[in-house]
Amino acid sequence: MRIPLIPGFNDNDYEVEKIAGFLKDIMPEKIEVLPYHTMGIGKAEALGKNPIRFTVPDNYTVNRYKKYFELL
Repeated sequence: MRIPLIPGFNDNDYEVEKIAGFLKDIMPEKIEVLPYHTMGIGKAEALGKNPIRFTVPDNYTVNRYKKYFELL
């Protein structure tokens, strides 16, 4: 299971608890936390899109949630 970590969207304890509850039911073989990155913004703009911009999560937050999901 791959979980994108998007600041201001799902990088808080409430959202992570909801995700964890879902994952406990399906018991995935592997869980990966993927920090949001900005690599697609240029491509979206080149296609004439107006992408939603989020900040990149800091390492502390990413590692905190990675460790949380490792405990499942």
